[in-house]
Amino acid sequence: MIEKKYRACCPCTNINFLFTTSLPSTEWRVRTCDCSFCSNRTGHIHCADPNGEVSFEFQNSEKVRWHRHGTNTAIFIECSSCRAYLGAISLVGESRIAVLNIQYLVHRVRLAKSYIVPWHSENIEERLARRLKTWTPVVDWISDPRFLLPDHMTLPKNV
Repeated sequence: MIEKKYRACCPCTNINFLFTTSLPSTEWRVRTCDCSFCSNRTGHIHCADPNGEVSFEFQNSEKVRWHRHGTNTAIFIECSSCRAYLGAISLVGESRIAVLNIQYLVHRVRLAKSYIVPWHSENIEERLARRLKTWTPVVDWISDPRFLLPDHMTLPKNV
């Protein structure tokens, strides 16, 4: 299959990501989340492709907010200027993986019907295993200093 690239950016263009996947958008596993973080936002639509990849770009990294909550197994990326939430990143072993909020895609795409992730019954090990199988690998996170987390934040360690 041919890989296709999808760009997303927050309304003020401070946070961008480039999602690469060979899946047609109508075959993306589109989902919503009812956790306390996501429930306070409107319009979020998550997707990921474990066979794809994503890279993040921050125009001004000082305007990027890093949120942790609940089990502290993911860090949520939000723009402090426009309050847009672009996705969450988790570290499982040596793998950096992300789930993406595709409501901010630059171009409109046709999507499958979304479903709610039934994560409430998962323990931490099950959650990390599911993410490792279903979330998108993050590329170039280590090599580009714009992608470093602030000193006071660290990605969660594998439990």
